[in-house]
Amino acid sequence: MVLIAEDDPIVRTVINKTLGGIIKNAFVTDGAELITKYKEILPDILILDIHLPNKSGLELIAEIKKIDPAAYIVMLSADSSRENVINAMSKGAVNFLTKPFTRHKLLEVINNCPTISKQYE
Repeated sequence: MVLIAEDDPIVRTVINKTLGGIIKNAFVTDGAELITKYKEILPDILILDIHLPNKSGLELIAEIKKIDPAAYIVMLSADSSRENVINAMSKGAVNFLTKPFTRHKLLEVINNCPTISKQYE
């Protein structure tokens, strides 16, 4: 299961079309609903936008890690400045996906998650 925290409807549509039929996914559109949804479904991977309404993705990394220290978090942002990437990785993200991304890159990032790749074996 992939949980995607993304407020842009176009990006959500692209992700849904890419993953649809391949792996189950769920979406939240703001930081406030992310924690509740994460606890509810305990996803294999969380794709987390840095800029969400109500709470930043960078703040949410720590909250998710308290719930699930082994959380597999991939940050998502059009702002791939060195500072953002380093900040996200130092807080516990395992990868950083830059918008716009290709279908191939999205699938590559998801397939790098050990629990996801085992589902396809």
